[in-house]
Amino acid sequence: MPARVRSLFSLLAGRNLSPWLATVALAGYALFAWNNAGIVPGGADTSGYFNLARLLSQGATHVAPRSIEGLPLNTVPFHSYTPLGFHPTKDRTALVPTYPLGLPVFFAASAKLFGWSIGPLLVMVLHAVAGIGLVYLLAREAGLSSGLAALGALALAVSPLYVQFLVQAMSDVPALVWCAAALWCAFRTSRWSALGCGAALGIAVLVRPTNLLIMLPIALVLGRAWRRWLLVGLGGVPFAALLFQFNHLAYGQAFASGYGQVKMLFSFEWVGLTLAHYAQWLPVVLSPLVLAVLGLPWIWRRAHQPVLVHATSVFVFLGFYAFYFHTHETWWYLRFVLPAFPSLIVLMLLVGRHWLERLPSGNWQRTAWMLGTLVIALNGWAWSRHFNAVGIGRGEMIYARLIEPMRHEVPSNAVIVTMQASGALFYSTDYVLLRWDMIEQAWPQLRDGARAAGRPIYALLWEYELKGALADRVPGKWRKISELAPGSLWRLDPED
Repeated sequence: MPARVRSLFSLLAGRNLSPWLATVALAGYALFAWNNAGIVPGGADTSGYFNLARLLSQGATHVAPRSIEGLPLNTVPFHSYTPLGFHPTKDRTALVPTYPLGLPVFFAASAKLFGWSIGPLLVMVLHAVAGIGLVYLLAREAGLSSGLAALGALALAVSPLYVQFLVQAMSDVPALVWCAAALWCAFRTSRWSALGCGAALGIAVLVRPTNLLIMLPIALVLGRAWRRWLLVGLGGVPFAALLFQFNHLAYGQAFASGYGQVKMLFSFEWVGLTLAHYAQWLPVVLSPLVLAVLGLPWIWRRAHQPVLVHATSVFVFLGFYAFYFHTHETWWYLRFVLPAFPSLIVLMLLVGRHWLERLPSGNWQRTAWMLGTLVIALNGWAWSRHFNAVGIGRGEMIYARLIEPMRHEVPSNAVIVTMQASGALFYSTDYVLLRWDMIEQAWPQLRDGARAAGRPIYALLWEYELKGALADRVPGKWRKISELAPGSLWRLDPED
């Protein structure tokens, strides 16, 4: 191996990783995320976060449904007026958000400073970079060299799952970030780090309530240090108070949520399927090297606390979501267990170090490190390309491109029949919306009510919605106005 190349790998794989190199790499990743992210209201989740953020910016937790005048709300199915990302209040008088508070708080705060186009985009880019940095810090805290820690950061950065969800307005990457931040702060020993642990834990739960699971590995770190426990509690109190107050105002109870009753989605029935799903897809989204965690028994004594803490983190998240109905359905539903990824990567690296140190020193170790880097990088590149993970962000921009032309073709008093685009339309327009999938048998009543009110009726539908909507739920003399792939715009003409 040429001397210069050997020196480069010695620098990368050794203990003196250049901070300038790390800074350039993170800046490049931030630029990549900025250029490819589509942080706009789109489907159910992304529009749900944006709609809640706007409500928060207005100091509200409820919003009135947009209904057809002359049709009392109690005479038609209330859900027909309910866009994706909302559900009705118990008294059927208003709409409340479905999704958790955390990410919308960030969106609303950033929009105050930078506007609704730049602010949320900046939030997602900063989280994307922070996740990579925190994997590096957690690896260093576990006693790994800077080179191996950088390898772990690379494993997360090129993961097709991580990439796919950093380019959308989704809470999965922020969930990973704040769980990792809480765990890293727990490993630190200062008073400020204990306060930071509590604050990060509080934000993690705001982002996703099930992130409270990270409390178990944190408890293993804190042990019986009651003063640190007190500081962790103090750090988390403001965020707990915010969560309880919001839940009380929005849902009527401090411990309620917008998800409603989800117990039926958890069952022992799904455990076997989900475990097989983990075995199939974790080596894809984190490279085959993740199988190194099977070697944990060989390193237990050497790195007892880091192994115990990180293994617990992996166990609680993968274990909890093993019972969840949706986890096994498709590869990208592993997004639910993204908070476990930093710990999974650290465990992979700890085992990798064990076997690296058993190789002859010099070229053998450098070659093994280089091969590991290539496996991680090529696996991430190939699968991200296969799944078009980067393109998902640009795909989200379709919603904006669909809605903007509507303003020129559809009168402001129109009623729009829709489903997939209902959340985005609610955020971006003032149209009355009818959810065709929730309309039940009330279509004739709603149609006649809209006509009596002088409101024309249009439909914005995705290709997969056409049969279920126009042929089955809202039949009539529909005429296509324009093709706005993957959707199309239709107008309901009077019957002859």
